[in-house]
Amino acid sequence: MAQRLCSAAFVAARRQLRASEPARVEVSGPAPGSAAPPALWQHPDFVLARAVRTAVITAAEADLIGATRLEEVAVAAYAARVGKTAKAVYKARDRAEARLVASINAGTLSDPDAEIIAEATMTLAIDPQYRC
Repeated sequence: MAQRLCSAAFVAARRQLRASEPARVEVSGPAPGSAAPPALWQHPDFVLARAVRTAVITAAEADLIGATRLEEVAVAAYAARVGKTAKAVYKARDRAEARLVASINAGTLSDPDAEIIAEATMTLAIDPQYRC
């Protein structure tokens, strides 16, 4: 008898608790605050590598841009490392970046396989038997 009373009280309390909860809303799309990572072939290191491969900039210019822009090495420190003046390094970086920007805007640095890679990764089928 006591078990039935406890069970009835539990069911009634759970019903009232659920009734007082706010309604659940289904959200479609990515969770708030989340974003897909940038495409790997658009990573700055790969863009610089393609620019060197296509002779838009030299390997030394790619190193200069990578160190001073991506790795946040001070231009003065980079200049001392390579034995040049800071003014010469600034000029060299400006010229290399101008060619790089022009090439990107012209579309000559686009990866021809990027669309194929993007489509392949978007259409991957997940094995329904796979369990985390």
